[in-house]
Amino acid sequence: TLACVSNVTLSWGAVSDPSGISAYKLQVERSYDNKSWSPHPSSPQAGTTTNSFSISVECGWYYRWRVLAIDGKGNQSPYSDWVTFAVTLT
Repeated sequence: TLACVSNVTLSWGAVSDPSGISAYKLQVERSYDNKSWSPHPSSPQAGTTTNSFSISVECGWYYRWRVLAIDGKGNQSPYSDWVTFAVTLT
């Protein structure tokens, strides 16, 4: 049996706003074929206050993620573009 599980830290540049940034909302998805995407089981359900987040990943899957910022007044930025990566068995 081959176990191919690891952790990856997703990180992004901090943003600033006159009212401050209260959180970042992260969306993580995975796909077995790079076409059919579904939410990653470790995707955060609420916002994170830091500009990085660790998730577990498995070989043979494609992953994508994006993030938005929420300012101190509750306004949300648009989501960033998707960032995609794959975990291959080498």
